[in-house]
Amino acid sequence: IKGMRRVSRGELDVRLDPPTSSELEFVTHSFNQMTSQIQHLKIDVYEEQLRTREAEFKQLQMQINPHFYLNSLNIIHSLASLQKHELVQQMAGHLADYFRFSLRAGKRVIRLDEELEHIRHYLEIQKLRFPNKLDFSLDVDEGLGHFVLPPLTLQPFVENAIIHGFRRRTEPFVIRISANLTKTLSSPHSEVEDIQENATLRVSVEDNGVGFEQDMLARLQRGKYAEDPSGQHIGIWNVAHRLLVKYDESAKLDFQNLNAGGAAVILYLPAQTEEEEGGA
Repeated sequence: IKGMRRVSRGELDVRLDPPTSSELEFVTHSFNQMTSQIQHLKIDVYEEQLRTREAEFKQLQMQINPHFYLNSLNIIHSLASLQKHELVQQMAGHLADYFRFSLRAGKRVIRLDEELEHIRHYLEIQKLRFPNKLDFSLDVDEGLGHFVLPPLTLQPFVENAIIHGFRRRTEPFVIRISANLTKTLSSPHSEVEDIQENATLRVSVEDNGVGFEQDMLARLQRGKYAEDPSGQHIGIWNVAHRLLVKYDESAKLDFQNLNAGGAAVILYLPAQTEEEEGGA
């Protein structure tokens, strides 16, 4: 009876001792065999869930197919026609590095410094596309480059900033990307000396554009973008769903309009290294 009560509480490693009477031997053997089978079945189900989540994660990564490839090739063609050979070399170099990153984007996670280098190539391409109209800055606290995140996490937000914020402008459009460590979302009162061990990686993408329309901002803050994976916010939905698949509730997306004008998207992720992520 004690063994059955423990099993009912989920303790599937319970095994009954050999009975003192032969009448209970069959019952005891059947009970031990049953709990062993349930335990192995539970492990098999859990492993299948992990395989399913991994397959879903890779499928979501494959959905991200940046649509500016053709535009970039058209820019190279135009620059070549104008015999601007130095700009053609720059453009081709950035595009080659961009493609080189895409070949590695099938990995489950990459380092933050790799993701930011990829974003830098993307923005350099866009600067060549919009000369004297676009600028950007990368402000990352020292020592954060070894933390990891899913590939192509930041690009949809940078793309959206250019598409939606870069309108009717007389002054240069500026995108600012920053990263720092903050206290973990679940433990806001953790000690400062423990912040590296129990911390959250905060990455923000800000711009000085037109900002979010109020209705859209309200929808984004309520997570309404996650309701329609085929809608106009598929990039945001993709990132949010990949973060949910990988981190469950440990990751968070925040959308804001800045007081000085412009929009901000802030990502909060568990601060993990490749070694920690592999063992998680």
